[in-house]
Amino acid sequence: MYIWFVTEWKRAVAQLPVLLKRLVIFVIACVVLMGLTVFGTRQIWGGNNTQKTTVRIGYVAPEDMLTKLAVSYVEQLESVKSWCSLEKTTVDKGMALLENGALTALLILPDDLVNEILTGSNAPVAVYLPESVDASVTNSKVFEELANAGVGMLQTAQAEIYAAETLAGEAGVKNLLEEMYYDINRFNLSIALTRESLWENISLSVTGNHTYAVYYGSAFFAIYLLVAALFIGNFCKRNHLQQFMAWRRLGVPFAWQLASQWSALLLLMALVGVLPFCLLLYPPFAALLSVVFTPQMAVAVFFVLALSAMYALMVYQYVGEHQRAVLVLGLLALAQGYAAGCIIPSVLLPQGIAAVGAFVPAAYIKAAFTMLFTGSTQNFSEVILGLAVWSCVCFVFAWFGMTLPERKMLGVKGKDKNVKWRQESVEGLHRRNVNNNNILKNQEMFQDTNRVDIKKINKEEIAEEIKEGEKKAQNLQNARYKSSNTQVVKNIQDDGKTYKTTEASFWMTIFWILFKRLFYQKSLWVCLCLVVILSAAAVQMENSTETSIVAAVYDADGFMEETLTQYQGLVKFVLCSSEEEVKQMVLRDKAECGYILPAQILEQMAQRKADDSIIVYEDGDAVAARVVDEVLFQKLFHCASLQWFEGYIAEKSGSENMENLEISSVVEEQIAKDKTFAIQIERLGEEQIPPAFPARLLVVSGVLLCALQGLAQAGVDWQKKRFYKYNRAVIVLITVVQPVVMGMLAGGTALVVTGWIGGK
Repeated sequence: MYIWFVTEWKRAVAQLPVLLKRLVIFVIACVVLMGLTVFGTRQIWGGNNTQKTTVRIGYVAPEDMLTKLAVSYVEQLESVKSWCSLEKTTVDKGMALLENGALTALLILPDDLVNEILTGSNAPVAVYLPESVDASVTNSKVFEELANAGVGMLQTAQAEIYAAETLAGEAGVKNLLEEMYYDINRFNLSIALTRESLWENISLSVTGNHTYAVYYGSAFFAIYLLVAALFIGNFCKRNHLQQFMAWRRLGVPFAWQLASQWSALLLLMALVGVLPFCLLLYPPFAALLSVVFTPQMAVAVFFVLALSAMYALMVYQYVGEHQRAVLVLGLLALAQGYAAGCIIPSVLLPQGIAAVGAFVPAAYIKAAFTMLFTGSTQNFSEVILGLAVWSCVCFVFAWFGMTLPERKMLGVKGKDKNVKWRQESVEGLHRRNVNNNNILKNQEMFQDTNRVDIKKINKEEIAEEIKEGEKKAQNLQNARYKSSNTQVVKNIQDDGKTYKTTEASFWMTIFWILFKRLFYQKSLWVCLCLVVILSAAAVQMENSTETSIVAAVYDADGFMEETLTQYQGLVKFVLCSSEEEVKQMVLRDKAECGYILPAQILEQMAQRKADDSIIVYEDGDAVAARVVDEVLFQKLFHCASLQWFEGYIAEKSGSENMENLEISSVVEEQIAKDKTFAIQIERLGEEQIPPAFPARLLVVSGVLLCALQGLAQAGVDWQKKRFYKYNRAVIVLITVVQPVVMGMLAGGTALVVTGWIGGK
């Protein structure tokens, strides 16, 4: 067994030159691509270093000073800048951009917005969302949450204005109404303008890397390692006959063969895994991500490489040929990446999908890289345990794949029959050798008795017959495969019979031969069926569960507890009993972020003395904390403004005149009358919101992977000189088109099942 172990390591070392060549080409391609991206970005944005977001919001507004000031203020909000950018446009141009998918939303403000607010008519702002764009569905949810938070603040401010008129009339102080309007607007604006100074953000990261950089970096490395086996596919798969002979003749068990191959593959996987870290030497990436190496991080990296290597062995054990692994590895990486939150952040996934995705291999690999980029080891034991368990699971499945052909051949199942297998095989081999020896002896006797007849054969006659047969075969081949513009290629005579072949029938035969080869590729059919099944399951799970961004909150006074627990939206607030509990929830990824509301926070906001008073704990890879900031501020604004408004009205009207009036209830009634500022959301072309599951992305990726598999198969055919006498271009075209068509059929079925085509 030691010899087999050394043999596997020699095979791994022999793969190093080819692997290094591939990695160098890959690095050069990445550097060129990054350079082109940076150059294009600078050309587009004119050298502006401001971060541009992909979520573009268009708006149509009247040309007046107040509207310009309001839009300028909204653009500077951190919660808005982190998710979207505002672009002024016209109705026709905005609708065209929305239909093309260039805009995520279009806002159309009324022409006389300021006067309508002052008079109380309040025509709603029309908000148009695009039709069925995968990425825009998730972005639209975030936009709706931000829009509702902003509308809530405007409703509170307007309701206080309308309530002041009612209360002043009942208290008999209408002469103070103009002064009250001015004071209410000034107070609300002063709180809103200082909103960014409320938060004291504390990132739970040792390295200080930006949360977005940590998220995208860990997601990239996780998906990369899931497909890294494509670099070393030639080493991952051994012929089953070799595995069988090593067991039968050398006595090397399948488990030891697999363990030896895995240990040698660690060397190659380590080399492939180091490659992405070379990108961190590139100045733009080096400024975003820094890495902390400690003994614990080294252990985490080892387990990540161990899982990646065993995962590759498992896939190749079932897939077999290298060119067939392209589709399998690609689709598995996409499916795991989506469930683990590598494509869409986990906080924006439906809870059911996020719960399942937390236990897939990609989730543990991503968590390990998150620890590497943040330096946090809070979840170290859980991540290592998950990586170890999945490595063992992949080992068991790979071992079962190695023994499966042997089980099928012998037709015996069960571990207790191992001894019987070996005895039957040895006895059968002995009988086979005895029979072979008898056959050889009979052949020698036959040759001895017929040696004289063989010598009497005329050599010239034999040569003439061979030459005539070769000539007939060549004529038949030339007639059948010669290219011609006419349908009938040639009529040939052979033994008095006429054979006719056509160009069309020839290519139909070739097409059928290639399709039969594709038909027997089980991995292709399994992957295409899984695309449909998993898409339907993901949409079903999305419909049965909700999407929520969990935020932990500790309220020292307890004044905000009821308001936060009753909130129903994308953000879900979880109340904690202490600051330490909030911190632990964030560290253990049970909450996207955590908030510590100090005592008398509402009074401090009313007195404009609340700068840096709310502590915000952010996870190392948090991406939605700014959205939670906006929602929480809207709730704080409502309570603080209402509390101040009650005292202000009592002071202006006189306490004896306000004894029988509940000021807060009057404000709430004004909001309930729907006479305050509001928005009207409409979606183009659809009556219901499509699923957030990126079905189109999965389908397009699947079709591209099918094309890559076809190209890989064509490359193997070229290398092994198959169909070398035929038109190579047509052969390659058929080889590529066939899996692409199958991928398109499976993708169309997936779109129908998920409701993207034809509705639900």
